[in-house]
Amino acid sequence: MSFRKFQESAKARLGVQIALGVIAFIFLVGAFYSFGPGPGMGGGWRDSVVFTVNGQRIMASQYYQNLEAYRSQYGSSLPQEYAVMYLAAVDLVRQAAVSQVAASLKLTATRDETAERREEYIQSQLEAAGPEGPERQRFLVEQGLSWQAFQDKVYTSARNLNPQFENQIIMEKLQEHAAQGVTVSDNELLAQYRTYDFHQIYIKAPDQAEIEAWEEQKKMMEEFEAAESEPTSESAAADDESQPASDAESSESDEDDRPAWLDRTEAQAVALAQDLRSQIEAGADFEEVAKDYSDDGWLASMGGLWEKVGYSQLMGMPQEVQTAVIEGAKGELSEPIVTDRGVYLIRVDNVVEENVPEDFETTKEEQREQKLNQKTATAFNEFVQDLVTQAVVEFESADPRAHIAWLIYHNRAEMSQSEVEARRLEAIDRLNEVIANDLREAELSEGGGTEFLAKDYYQLGMLYQQGEQWGDALQAQNQGLASNPVPEIKLEVARCLVELDRGAEAKPLLQEIAAKMPVETNTAVHSDIARLYRQMGEDELASATEAEVMEAQQSSGYGMPPGMMVPPGGGFSR
Repeated sequence: MSFRKFQESAKARLGVQIALGVIAFIFLVGAFYSFGPGPGMGGGWRDSVVFTVNGQRIMASQYYQNLEAYRSQYGSSLPQEYAVMYLAAVDLVRQAAVSQVAASLKLTATRDETAERREEYIQSQLEAAGPEGPERQRFLVEQGLSWQAFQDKVYTSARNLNPQFENQIIMEKLQEHAAQGVTVSDNELLAQYRTYDFHQIYIKAPDQAEIEAWEEQKKMMEEFEAAESEPTSESAAADDESQPASDAESSESDEDDRPAWLDRTEAQAVALAQDLRSQIEAGADFEEVAKDYSDDGWLASMGGLWEKVGYSQLMGMPQEVQTAVIEGAKGELSEPIVTDRGVYLIRVDNVVEENVPEDFETTKEEQREQKLNQKTATAFNEFVQDLVTQAVVEFESADPRAHIAWLIYHNRAEMSQSEVEARRLEAIDRLNEVIANDLREAELSEGGGTEFLAKDYYQLGMLYQQGEQWGDALQAQNQGLASNPVPEIKLEVARCLVELDRGAEAKPLLQEIAAKMPVETNTAVHSDIARLYRQMGEDELASATEAEVMEAQQSSGYGMPPGMMVPPGGGFSR
């Protein structure tokens, strides 16, 4: 039995049971506290710092080792190369941040704890051979070992695994720390058999991304309305006679359109919610207050009433709201509930319980343990993610591509649109510098090719495309095509040509790609080809390609094409 199987079999230990997948990265790269200068990569190569995590150095030897592991896992196809670079970097950031907090909490594995874990491993390995007799004999024959040789092998393996045992124990203690206070009530267990009627008031407190999204949408609507209202030749004279709205009237209209929540801070949202709660407690009608103040659109017009909300619908709401509904006493008005989406007031009006299994009372402790394991794992995952988000990561010059990958992918979902755009432009500048430097080196080296730059040109083109800079994107993708004429780059060249209204040039490229890449294993590519045909006005080709894609998807069960990987965070795509 392998060490992995030993871990899986130790289900009595909470940490091994639910966090094994989360902490596996600790074992893949090396010892838990082994960060620091790694060995050189051979031939006199000198190790250097790629980046630091809260001041802790991550060396090139560590980064490249991790990068190769991720390439082995996800493949090294050109479109996902920078995504894989990011995964390798963020994994090391995660390891460093976790090791740092474990050290700060002085979490250690005692000698007795390690010995106990080692003994459990030994026993599990010996038991894997089966009881003495024919079963064990067959096992030993398969292994090509005597019983004594097998025992010696197990004990040697156990001694070598001491660092992993220690790391595992430390991680379990860290998990317990992260999950302090996590409990599961009877109400939580019964929630799957209940429906809830409750009233809600939602006070929105926007982040910068939401503010920018509203402003962008308003700008688009104004441009659309302006285009729609352009005078025709027949009505131009009449329009000339009409008086335009004054600046004061226009400003007043803009103010009327601007929602109150747009300039509201979280502290102001909490204060407003507290004030509304006081009004309701003093006798104000909840539904009337919701209609006047709640920021949840249609629900506000209904007086904030949710009716017959089942478990699955409830699970789609913020965790804090779920808890308020599940644990709320009938008729009791909650205190302001602060979430990532804003501030809520909740009043549970009715709870209906149906189809509770007859054996619920006898099985609920088992269910409670399962639910507790899930909540503990979630709490630990969020704890680790917070560590990564808050980590101060500073890149050195050892591998500028690692920095570019970080700019493209890290925390994009948490950034405002202006921050996303600033990161995109910085990534473009840095990538152009990398390409220029590598081209100079290639010219100086005898017979140096530039095939390795294809991934850089491809990524540069994608960055330009995400900003709808189609001319620059086409130039970058064409350079990538000259470096390495692979179908992935040809498809992006065709996409740029279509966006530049040069469909006649794109059509033969698309036909070439379609002919060389079987639709059965490349449905995503052929879907893109169909969309581009449609955009070009080649409806017959588009329909035929769409039919082929649908047939291939139906025969394969709509699976992801082999080798495809969705990049984390989606890069800078809009």
